[in-house]
Amino acid sequence: MDDDDDEEQDAWEVEQILKGSGGAGRQTLRVAERSLQQAQEFKRRRALDAQRAVYVNPVQRRAVTTDDIVGALRQSIDETRQREQQLEDGMRKLTNDMAECKEEADSAARELEGANEEYVFLQKTRDHLCDVLDCLNIKLPYINRIVRQFVDVWSHSARRLTDARALHDEDMERDVVALLDKTQENASKKNKHDDSSRKPKLDEFGRDMSYVAESGRSRRDQQRATRAANLRSKHGDAVYERDRGWLSDDDVSIDERRQTERRAKLLEVAAIVFSDARTEFQTLVPTRDLLASCKIRYPDAYRDAYIALSVPGVFAPYVSLQLLRWSPLEQTTFDAMEWYNQLLDFGVAEDDPDYNLIPTLVEQCVTPYLVAALEFRWNPHSAKQTAAARAVVREAFEHLSSENGDKARQALERVVVQQYAHSSAQHAKQPVVFKVATLPKEHERTVRSHYRARCMRAAKLLTTMCTWPPMLSRGGAKQLRDVAAKHMRECILPWLDQDTRFAVAVDDDASLAHLVLRVLEAFPREWEIDSDIVDNPFLELHFALRPWLRRRSANTNGVWAQLQSLVR
Repeated sequence: MDDDDDEEQDAWEVEQILKGSGGAGRQTLRVAERSLQQAQEFKRRRALDAQRAVYVNPVQRRAVTTDDIVGALRQSIDETRQREQQLEDGMRKLTNDMAECKEEADSAARELEGANEEYVFLQKTRDHLCDVLDCLNIKLPYINRIVRQFVDVWSHSARRLTDARALHDEDMERDVVALLDKTQENASKKNKHDDSSRKPKLDEFGRDMSYVAESGRSRRDQQRATRAANLRSKHGDAVYERDRGWLSDDDVSIDERRQTERRAKLLEVAAIVFSDARTEFQTLVPTRDLLASCKIRYPDAYRDAYIALSVPGVFAPYVSLQLLRWSPLEQTTFDAMEWYNQLLDFGVAEDDPDYNLIPTLVEQCVTPYLVAALEFRWNPHSAKQTAAARAVVREAFEHLSSENGDKARQALERVVVQQYAHSSAQHAKQPVVFKVATLPKEHERTVRSHYRARCMRAAKLLTTMCTWPPMLSRGGAKQLRDVAAKHMRECILPWLDQDTRFAVAVDDDASLAHLVLRVLEAFPREWEIDSDIVDNPFLELHFALRPWLRRRSANTNGVWAQLQSLVR
């Protein structure tokens, strides 16, 4: 078909040439026709050669068998299966890709939704904290004022109790001095005593304190008589006469009805401080629950916002109010307080950002309150109160942080040392012994009983003092040791002086032996060989006891045997 078309095309070209050349071109036409014939012949030969190249002799062809057909079909089927498998793999991959894309899209949607929820929740938490802080900024001055007034009530009671003890001591000392003045040996001392007694003792306002002392003399005498009767009925006359200064934890009582009423009113005011606030701001529980939920749901945001640094400041006002109802010398553990139980589980794990919450609150709130309680409510002479004070201070030490609790520990140790130093100084104001060769027979028992009681009270203060060093730091124990050494030197060793220890300090050797044994068992043995103590009174005690025990070496039973083993 293509060849015919080519021939027609060539004929048409020849005809057009002839039309253009006229009659003179016939010779040219013949040349063109020959060229055309040669070209057509060449095309036919070339087509024939092409047919011969693909021609296969029928004799050379092999017959097609069933195996060939089956093989061809199997090959076609295999190829089809491969293509189908490829299509399935492609579809499976496409399905997986679509599922991953869908999952990523869902995850992005969930993250976006979670981000929205987190934003809303954090905004809610922020608004709550802002409202709480606004409320606390208004209430905190009232809370601080209530706490200061509460401590002032304690301070006033402590001052009255100190004054009452001083008046009782002066009353008893005056009675003894009056008896001593009846002896001829103290006639000159009597005149001197009378001259000094005429000199008025004025307070800071210029008032005569002797009038105050004399005005309550009969009432104080009655109190001492009642207390002595109670101790006699409880322990017996013999034990009372021997251990009078050791039996009573506190030998002075005052009327605290006004202070009790003031404390009750302050507690009533403290109970209504948050009464006009919203319900969720009246206690620390709602704020605690909100912060705990924030910490659990969004821990990263909780850490990034440094919320844990502000949590103690948020809870501190609530803790300060609850502390007013806590009596440290009666409830010696922190679990007796409501706030402690409410916050105990708030930061228990070591990796919790609020792990130091309770130690921080103990340092900032509990320690100042406990220092005030020890300063104004604790009587170091009382073995019962001292045991309670040691227990509550040990509880505070256990809850203070090892990193930031040094100042709180030092404050607690400082108030312990100061209280013992103050008690020892008050005790040293009155003489422990008197230097009189003889006593009137009718007054000898009374005078000796008075000074024996004072010596025993000094020894009891030393025994309670020596229970503290094991739980104090090295510096605190050293300071307390110095106070104990001064107390021993001023209040106990004079009672063992060579001229007065046998005739004045005790009635007989048995009473002296019991008292000396209590003193020796009180202080740690390492204090005897401590070279840092100037004029070591603990070692001097051994030197003072040696001659006395040597003269009584025949007594080897009971307390004497213990003394022989303790004295170096």
